[in-house]
Amino acid sequence: MNKNFISLVCNGLLYNLMWLGCITYKSAFIPIVLMWVCWLLICRSSVSERGLILFVVLMGGIFDSVLMQLQVFQFDQESKLIVPLWLWAIWLSFSLTLFHALKALSKSVVLQILVGATFAPLAYFAGREFDAVQFGYSDRTTLIILGLAWAVLLPSFFLVKRILLESTEGTHENFA
Repeated sequence: MNKNFISLVCNGLLYNLMWLGCITYKSAFIPIVLMWVCWLLICRSSVSERGLILFVVLMGGIFDSVLMQLQVFQFDQESKLIVPLWLWAIWLSFSLTLFHALKALSKSVVLQILVGATFAPLAYFAGREFDAVQFGYSDRTTLIILGLAWAVLLPSFFLVKRILLESTEGTHENFA
C-alpha cells in the first residue's frame, strides 16, 4: 500500500479518536489532543498548515460560540460566552485533517459543500448521543442550520487553504 495513503487514513482515524476522546472525557482529554498536534506540527507541518490551523480553530470556535448564543447548542458549563475548551480541541483536531485526511476534497467545491452539509451535522448529532451537547431547537431545524452553515464553512476552509498555499509558493515548503 502507498505510504501516503496510509498516512491519510491514520490522520482520519486519529481525528476520530480525538473527537471521541473529547466528546467522552471533555477537558480531561485536551492534553492528548495537544500531544498529537505538537507531534504533527514538529514532524511535518508547513507555514501554510499552521496558518490554516489557526484560522480553522478561531473560526470554528467562534462559529460554535455564536450557535451557542443563538441557543442552537446548549452545554453544561459555567461560561455562556464561548463553547467549552474541549470543543475548541475538536476544532484543533479537525484543522489537522484539511492538509491530510480530507486533502482529496481540495479540488471539488461541490464535494466540499456536500460533505460539509452532510457529515458535519452528523458529528453534532452524534455528540448529542454522548450527552456532550443539547439542541435548543428541533432536530430538523438544527440539521438545516448546521447543514447550511457547513455547506459554506467547509469550502471556506479550503479556500483559505488554497490562498495560504499560493501565498507561500516559492518558499520551499513541504506541502502536504
